[in-house]
Amino acid sequence: MSEILHILSFKLLSSVKLTMELRIDNIVKNLASIIVFGGFAIGAFYFTQTSTAYLLDNTRIGLFLFHRFLSMLLFVFFLSINVGNIIVAYATFYRSEETMYLLT
Repeated sequence: MSEILHILSFKLLSSVKLTMELRIDNIVKNLASIIVFGGFAIGAFYFTQTSTAYLLDNTRIGLFLFHRFLSMLLFVFFLSINVGNIIVAYATFYRSEETMYLLT
């Protein structure tokens, strides 16, 4: 849990350093961002901890099957991130003003 608190404090510090203007809209935007990021980080931490404990303790699948399951899960996550990046890259490339120049 100390890692999560360290990440959240670093995010807070970097966000304060990036926006030095003390306007109300910047403060509200940064606080909302910190709350959303913190909520997601804490939720992902507890979900992972609970699901790992359930798989290892209650179902007793063993470390070999757990590592196989985890590697497949991370591989699917890796592929989905890459496919999303490919789609964004193609969309950005064909919307650029330099596309006609590059294709000639």
